[in-house]
Amino acid sequence: MSTDNEYWVGAPLRLQITCRNAAGDLADPDTITLRVKDPSGNAASYNKAQLTKASTGIYYTDEDIDESGRWYWDVETTGDPAVTASTYFTARTRPIDA
Repeated sequence: MSTDNEYWVGAPLRLQITCRNAAGDLADPDTITLRVKDPSGNAASYNKAQLTKASTGIYYTDEDIDESGRWYWDVETTGDPAVTASTYFTARTRPIDA
C-alpha cells in the first residue's frame, strides 16, 4: 500500500493499544473501551476483557476488514494512564487478485 494507514480488504488488521503512564512506563489502565466504525457506519465496541493482553500496557484485537473505505477507531482508558485517542485507516480492494 502507499501509506501507513491503508490496508487491503480481506486481510485482518491488528488494532493495538499501547498504554503508558505519566512516567512513560507501560501500564495497565483500569478500563479500556475500543470502538470501531466501518465505512457503512456499523459500529463495534470492545472492553478490556474482550481484548487480548500481549503484555503489560499492550492490548489488541484483530479486526476483519471486509469493505473498502474509511474506517474509524477510538480508544478511551481510565486509571493511570487515562487516555482518549482517535484515528482512522483506509481499506482498499486489491487491484489484482493473486
